[in-house]
Amino acid sequence: MRGCRCDEIVDTRFGQTLGRSNAWWGLWYYPLLVLMLAGHWFFDLPGIGLLFIIVLLAFAFSVYLAWGLYILRVFCRPCLAAHLVNAALFAILLDSVYPLFITR
Repeated sequence: MRGCRCDEIVDTRFGQTLGRSNAWWGLWYYPLLVLMLAGHWFFDLPGIGLLFIIVLLAFAFSVYLAWGLYILRVFCRPCLAAHLVNAALFAILLDSVYPLFITR
């Protein structure tokens, strides 16, 4: 991770949420999201709407944190990768949910 200055981010207001590091939250978010997606795939629980709301909130928070990287003038590849993963998850679920909003 040459050139990555992750230590500069962790000690800022952008590096922690609710008293924990963002990495700690990600260690819980991604496995639980995979379990929820598997539950939806096999048992249709939880509903796609709830999954979309959770991913939408994570994506919105990623946009905020990416803005924080820009403000701090820090280039962090792991952070950007996590933001891109959240954007991809949002796009995939938006594609799944979008037909639900169309009425014919």
